[in-house]
Amino acid sequence: MSRRHRWIGGAVGMVAFGLLTASLLIAQQKSTPNTDALQGKVLNYIRTMFPMVQDLQVKSFTEEKGAPFYRVALTYTAQNRPQETTVFVSRDGSFLILCQDCIYDLRMDPQKALWSKVAEGAEERMSKIKIDGRPFKGNPNAKVIIVEYSDYQCPFCRRAFEQIEPQLLQQYGDKVKFVYKQFPLPIHNWAFKASIAALCVYKYHPKAYWDLHSRLFQGQNEIRVENLRDRFQAMIRELNLDTNKLMACFDKEETRPEVEADMNEATALGVNSTPTFIINGAVVTGAIPFDQFKMYIHMALANAK
Repeated sequence: MSRRHRWIGGAVGMVAFGLLTASLLIAQQKSTPNTDALQGKVLNYIRTMFPMVQDLQVKSFTEEKGAPFYRVALTYTAQNRPQETTVFVSRDGSFLILCQDCIYDLRMDPQKALWSKVAEGAEERMSKIKIDGRPFKGNPNAKVIIVEYSDYQCPFCRRAFEQIEPQLLQQYGDKVKFVYKQFPLPIHNWAFKASIAALCVYKYHPKAYWDLHSRLFQGQNEIRVENLRDRFQAMIRELNLDTNKLMACFDKEETRPEVEADMNEATALGVNSTPTFIINGAVVTGAIPFDQFKMYIHMALANAK
């Protein structure tokens, strides 16, 4: 389930204006940037800071009476729905206000600002994540560790499986380590048992885990609570695995403790939607396009110790 976007509000509170107006009245006396260039700057900044927002366009760009700001009406798409909102930008091009507590410095490189935002508390966050004993791809000693908390029944997770996962090692090779964590959501009625099944394969046939992982996502639309056991059995037979041992593991829920440990870990980290990625401690949510996802990897590589 993709997290709902709440990066803008209705009217911006007077507190936000009060914080900036005095200094901006002075700055207003200086040269102001071309409005077309300023609109482009605002769009670029928002697209970088909020890559999950699509089709972002300026609907209108007008002066805010009584204050050194432009009022910017925007249209965009979120969760496949067209939406509109209003933000404010200082006339000198220095500040962008998305809500009363969301004031951004447009003079700062947006990628650096984004990394600063998502990587806050990164070191402490990574210290709480158990890496050993969990399925992974890539270089075990890579400086960039990407942990995904995901759900086999989640359609957004399947999109991440299709768009992000295949390209990670193709493009970054031994520069990254990709770790998959189980976070079945309560709203998905067969996801928890699917996680148990997946970790049963990892427990007894770890080399076959990613093949089973792929089959669960690829068969997502056909799997039901009623047929999950049969589908799992058919999958492990296709993979020529030990059917008796794996079905016993599934029926006895031998891997429940590992699934619950992943879930508890995710909850402790504040994860509440899937997919959620932790990239060297930086939090990235949603099945965003890989071209945007790469930006976080590049920043992690640049900041890796």
